[in-house]
Amino acid sequence: MTVEHLVEMEDLRTWFSARSGLLGASNKQTVKAVDGVTMSIRNGEVLGLVGESGSGKTTLGRSILRLVEPTSGQVTFNGRAILGMKKSEMRSLRREMQIIFQDPGGSLDPRMSVGEIIAEGLQVHGMGTRKEQRDRVAELLRLVDLEPDYAVRYPHEFSGGQRQRIGVARALAPKPTFVVADEPVSALDVSVKAQIINLLTDLKSRLGLTILFISHDLAVVQHISDRVAVMYLGHIMEIAGTREFFNSPMHPYTLALMESIPMPDPRTRRPFKILEGDIPSPINPPSGCVFRTRCEEATAECASIVPGLKQVAQDHAVACIRR
Repeated sequence: MTVEHLVEMEDLRTWFSARSGLLGASNKQTVKAVDGVTMSIRNGEVLGLVGESGSGKTTLGRSILRLVEPTSGQVTFNGRAILGMKKSEMRSLRREMQIIFQDPGGSLDPRMSVGEIIAEGLQVHGMGTRKEQRDRVAELLRLVDLEPDYAVRYPHEFSGGQRQRIGVARALAPKPTFVVADEPVSALDVSVKAQIINLLTDLKSRLGLTILFISHDLAVVQHISDRVAVMYLGHIMEIAGTREFFNSPMHPYTLALMESIPMPDPRTRRPFKILEGDIPSPINPPSGCVFRTRCEEATAECASIVPGLKQVAQDHAVACIRR
């Protein structure tokens, strides 16, 4: 039976220990990278996750896959609670959950051929004979618009866009149902970026994938996503269907992020201001609403209340006491 929500997070927290001071010799502190996220990803959708660097997007994606261990809360995948699962149980589940990394060069072992890189997941999961694995590698290379004979070549022989296609093929090798795409186009030129986005859109449709697409680029997210979630300092601030999100943004942080989208006419003015200042440290986040120190609408009440996501329209939720 197909579940409506393939991935569900409930009060998910991922905190890390850190030391401050010279050579880390002083007090031990806590980095609250993900701090109480409750959200779901629907079966067959692309959920875009956006926010500034340091907002916790990558940590959230890796927490879902248990590439980093969450501190508390729960993640449910296809109806199964996965936090607390034994390694043997997770091993069988990992076939269905894969990741595409940000850096297509650094994530590919330069000592391995393209064929070996793509086939590695098949070997780990014991999928097929050697011949079946070679056939699967050829199939995957064609799927990402590369030549099957590229399998004998090495990563340094390819362009950045081609290397990212290899990374996509590697993620798809064990036939996953869910893929975390962690800033997969941020290191690419504009024209190549569009090609990879179109490839992922096509693969999502052809293979029935569910994708968490992490990015800081709202223009890219708008093109590929079915829904969009905004993350700030470990918290989800707003989530909505893509059209609703871009036509009727509501959270002050979302409104500020919209300034990052290039306008066709540079003389066009928006009714809100560019976001100023830096994101606070996750070691010492502000009390109450974590965005209040950069929000022009903040009141004294915002310092004492942690706003949860509340429904403001159909399929549109915002974490703000003034909305």
